[in-house]
Amino acid sequence: THDSLGIAQQSDLTQGIKTFTVKDGKSVEDKVNELKDSALVDFVEPDYLVKLDATSVNDPMFNELWGMKKANFPEAWDYTKGDRKVKVCVIDSGSQKNHVDLVGNIAAGYNTVPKGSRQGAPISRSDWTDNDGHGTHVAGTIAAVGNNGKGVVGGSWLASMYICRFIGDLGYGYISDAITCIQWCRGKGTEIYSNSWG
Repeated sequence: THDSLGIAQQSDLTQGIKTFTVKDGKSVEDKVNELKDSALVDFVEPDYLVKLDATSVNDPMFNELWGMKKANFPEAWDYTKGDRKVKVCVIDSGSQKNHVDLVGNIAAGYNTVPKGSRQGAPISRSDWTDNDGHGTHVAGTIAAVGNNGKGVVGGSWLASMYICRFIGDLGYGYISDAITCIQWCRGKGTEIYSNSWG
């Protein structure tokens, strides 16, 4: 059936969601429009490539955590500082594995990015190290260990974070890989998902 549609299956993600490559020479846009009219297809969209915002901050006052105060976290900490039973999936560019403010709250990590961010290169599932910094920043905002006299503090001092890297070294990642991250995190029992890359 796929041959007659001019496509070849690339991967089977979850719950009937699959990725395909175009084999008949048509553009992705033309193929998507064609498949939308097919009775054999329930839903179709391109496997978009997303990119992190390239803005970087090196202002020394940036670490004052204005956002934590603005969101009234100090008042919330009077009632709770978090709970290890709360599992948060951070879908981003990974995390620094041994960051002093994160290591105590990282339960596990997973990688979907090929080595060197090159399509077709081998994938080391255990290499979810953040080479961009964005995922580490996001993880810190969510659950950096608090009241330890080091670095910063997150909204929850005790959440269990599951880090899934789908953004590569150049700041790009495929939506299909983000879906793989969602699958992996669901398997770990997470119910909260952070997707602050787009």
